[in-house]
Amino acid sequence: MKTQYRNTIKSAKKAMEDGGFVRVADLRQAKAELLDEARAILDDCETERRTMTGTERREHDERVADARELNGIIERADIHNDEQRDAAAKHLAAKDGNLPDDGRLTFRDQSGNLYRSIKHGESFRTAIGAADDNMRAGRMIYGAATGDWQYADEEKRAYNAAASANGGYTLTTAMSARLIDLARARSVMSRAGATVVPLPDGADYLRLVVVETDPTAAWVSEGSLIPESTGTFGALEFRARTLAVFCKISLQLFRDSANAADIIENTIASAIALKLDESALNGTGAAEEPVGLLHSSNVTDSAAGGVFSYDKFLTAAGLCWAGDVEPTSVIQGAPLRTYISKLKDGEGRYAEGPPEWRAMGKYTSTQIGSTDSNATAYVGSFENAIFALRSGIEIEMSGVADDAFQRGQIFVRGMLRGDFAVGRSGDIVKLSGITGT
Repeated sequence: MKTQYRNTIKSAKKAMEDGGFVRVADLRQAKAELLDEARAILDDCETERRTMTGTERREHDERVADARELNGIIERADIHNDEQRDAAAKHLAAKDGNLPDDGRLTFRDQSGNLYRSIKHGESFRTAIGAADDNMRAGRMIYGAATGDWQYADEEKRAYNAAASANGGYTLTTAMSARLIDLARARSVMSRAGATVVPLPDGADYLRLVVVETDPTAAWVSEGSLIPESTGTFGALEFRARTLAVFCKISLQLFRDSANAADIIENTIASAIALKLDESALNGTGAAEEPVGLLHSSNVTDSAAGGVFSYDKFLTAAGLCWAGDVEPTSVIQGAPLRTYISKLKDGEGRYAEGPPEWRAMGKYTSTQIGSTDSNATAYVGSFENAIFALRSGIEIEMSGVADDAFQRGQIFVRGMLRGDFAVGRSGDIVKLSGITGT
């Protein structure tokens, strides 16, 4: 395995040096096999009710270290492949004599600074220009929780530099951005098309200029007055609200798990994604909560009422088309999706729905009710559903808070600053009262 693993890394590094594409699937497979081997050593010891021998400990630690190295290479390879695709697209555009259009929204703040939205699948870390320091939040949290900083020298130095008296610390910009990218990958809103603009560090507010209505043109005869037509501009305001996540970790499990760093990162990222979706969908605007789609004045209401039908969906889509918006996504609750999936035609075959329905991406969120009086679904183009996120994530840990010490647990709290808003009216339509029963 060692030779095969080294050859896999060597091939990946050579592909990056030569400007080719990296076979990331091979890297992921090698990482999974290394972690499986490390886990097998722990399982053998647990089955035989004994501690690891010196040889087993060395083999286990080597596999964990190799897996960590592979994880860093995988992240760099993903970014490299994205850059190669972007370069190829720009080359083709240049050959055709056209400037590349990446389809991203652009805004300016009151000072004239340009902000470009970050679409799903694009790297937040790359967009904000954070250098890849190859450090991982999971390794830093693991080291701080267990005191084991093996294979995490850089994370230990960063922790010592950022730690505060209350046991908290701010992740480096690259670590925070990587954690945000993990959360975005899990977010239903992001996958449906919602975008991100970076919230400047140290700024409590960000005000962007947006076009609310477009100016119109007119044909005129020679010498005639040109009709006045002024587009309407408005302000989209974001405030640095605090989103906090909290989780409990078994210290024993943490110490014995070969993939502990991945577990904690994925746990925190999943919690952030769930809360971002909950706020973006259902936020009321009260206290520190953003205004979500359910209560946003920029979301058009199609009072569908009652059991779903494809005609009700087409009515909602028609409201988008009437505003020159092409709806691309549907966000629905699990009960409604189940109901639609079971629909059959007159011959007992599963109904496919109209072409417009089939063409859209379908996304399901547990944060949407589908059976009560507040049941909703959303249809539209979600690129103007915008998260403003700051790159610095603060982490605090405690092994003595509440009953953590007695239970052998570590309490981890993470805090992210950000906001959410819908930037333009008419892009998203809400089907109020739509149910799957």
